[in-house]
Formats: sequence, C-alpha cells, structure tokens
Amino acid sequence: MKRAILSLAIAGAVCTPILAQAQLRPAITAESQQNTTTALTVDAAVERAMRVHPEIRAALNEMAAQAGAVKQAGAFPNPELELLREGFDEPGRTSTVQLNIPLELGGKRSARIRAAEREQHVASQDVSAVRARVRGETIAAFYEVVAAIERSRLAGEIASIAVKATDVAAKRVLAGKVSPVEETRAKV
Repeated sequence: MKRAILSLAIAGAVCTPILAQAQLRPAITAESQQNTTTALTVDAAVERAMRVHPEIRAALNEMAAQAGAVKQAGAFPNPELELLREGFDEPGRTSTVQLNIPLELGGKRSARIRAAEREQHVASQDVSAVRARVRGETIAAFYEVVAAIERSRLAGEIASIAVKATDVAAKRVLAGKVSPVEETRAKV
C-alpha cells in the first residue's frame, strides 16, 4: 500500500511541471503571435500575389514552353536511315540501305519559326494580362477587407453607444425624469 501511494506521489510530482508548462504554452504562443503580427499594406499584398498566384505561374510556364517551341521550330528535320533485307538465303538475299534527308522548300522553316515566335509573343501578352488582372483583383479584395474591418469597428462603436444610451435612459427613469416608455425605446 505504501509503495502504491509513494509511486502515485512521485508520478504526481513529475507530471505537475509538465501540466503547468502545457497550460502556459498556448498563452505564450498567443502573446507571441500578437506581438509579431504586422500590418499588411496593399503593395505587400500585390507583391505576394505576384509571387505565388497559380495563374501567373501557369502563364509563365506557358511562356517558357513557347520559348522551347521557338527553338524546336528552328531545328532541321531529322534524317532517316532505312535498312531493307529481302530473302533468307545467302545467294538470293538482297539488302538495301537508304538515307532520306528531308529538304524544306518554299520557306517552310522560316514560316514555322515566325509562327512559333508569334505564339511566344501571345504567351508573353497573356502573362501581362494575367498579372494585371491579378493585381486588380488583389487591390479590390484588399480594400474590401479594409472596408469590412472598418464596418466591424463602427458596428462595435454603435453597439457601445446603444448600451450607454440604454443605461442613461434607465438612470433617468429611476430618477423619475422620464417615463419608462423612454427606457423601452432606448432598448429597441
């Protein structure tokens, strides 16, 4: 029996500091989070959106792909090597080796390069358009949040004023200066 009580006492002594630390940690974390928060500016919001927005990244990747397409369009077609063997017997067997080198005539290669460069230019313009749209959406969302915060602050002030007006009306009714109807009106 003494051993059980002794082991419980030791376990309690060991666990008490752990429980105390566990209870203190959330308060410290919340305090440190409150101290490290900084105000977000519209410029910082736009800069962050430009860095991490997935549509901008996709447009940049498309532009890089089009740069590769321009390089590919400038490449010459690959030559082809063919080996043809007819027959199985040594005296009657014929073997043919053929090398085909395609020649592009009529400015096909330069037309292909121009088309790829135009596609690259379109992709570049798409990046600019996506950036402008994201910038506009970010600025609009930023100011919507600012307005919502201000509306919330004003609603809190209005509620505080309403509580004060109700208290004043209640005090005036107690003093006998106004009828209880005024207090009811203030509560509404």
